[in-house]
Parts: sequence; structure tokens; C-alpha cells
Amino acid sequence: MTTALVASLFLVACAGQPAAAGHAPGLLIGFFHGFTAILSLIGSLFLQIRIYEFPNGGFWYDFGFVAGFSTSLLALFLAFVARIGGMVT
Repeated sequence: MTTALVASLFLVACAGQPAAAGHAPGLLIGFFHGFTAILSLIGSLFLQIRIYEFPNGGFWYDFGFVAGFSTSLLALFLAFVARIGGMVT
């Protein structure tokens, strides 16, 4: 059993991402997709929407996605804090 697991992990490690055709999305598109990820996740329940662009530009797209998602979570947190009356006094 463990031999089959190890063999399958080796095979999965060989998998690669296809090369981007044309202009791959980068930092700004990644930021936008990250900022709208929560809405895209809800929309993907009903429509054919992906929350993550594939293929993408690599590191800078990932960086933008994480920055945009972090910004959206921070905005939601600040809106929630303002709604309940501010920080703990």
C-alpha cells in the first residue's frame, strides 16, 4: 500500500503546467481576481466561473491574487467593525 502511495506521489510530481499562449495575466489581473475571489466563489456555485486564471503569468499573478484577496478580507473586516460600532473600547 505504501509503495503504491509513494509511486503515485512520484508520478504526480512529474506533472507540469502547460506554457501560456500569448499574453498571460500578471500582477494587476491577479490582484483583481483576488479582490473578487469571494464573489467569484459564490458565482461559481451557479455559473461556469473560475476564481483563478489558468494558465497565468506565474509568481506575479500569484502575488497579485494573494494581495487582492488579503485586501478584500481586510475591507470586509473593517466594514464589519464599523457596523458593530468600532473597535473594542
